[in-house]
Amino acid sequence: MAHRRYRSGRPAVQAATTTRSGSMSNPLVYESVQPHNTSARSRTVKLLRIFCTWIARRRQRHALGDLAEFNRHLLKDIGLSHEEAQREAAKWFWQG
Repeated sequence: MAHRRYRSGRPAVQAATTTRSGSMSNPLVYESVQPHNTSARSRTVKLLRIFCTWIARRRQRHALGDLAEFNRHLLKDIGLSHEEAQREAAKWFWQG
């Protein structure tokens, strides 16, 4: 049996899409209730991934800026010049 919901938001469990109630003959309209809204869930997952990426970029660029300031010999180990490290560290977290 399909779960349905009145347009007013009250749950109902009836198979018919319209019925007549009482002597007034007012039709009751039912709408199907989906258990999970997959499009909203996938949008939420995408947003969380974006935020996690931004947080990781911010941390990495902050660490790279620290390397450029205090440990220039470590920059040589990873193959970056001082200017390249400063340029990358100066980018905002949403920039690729």
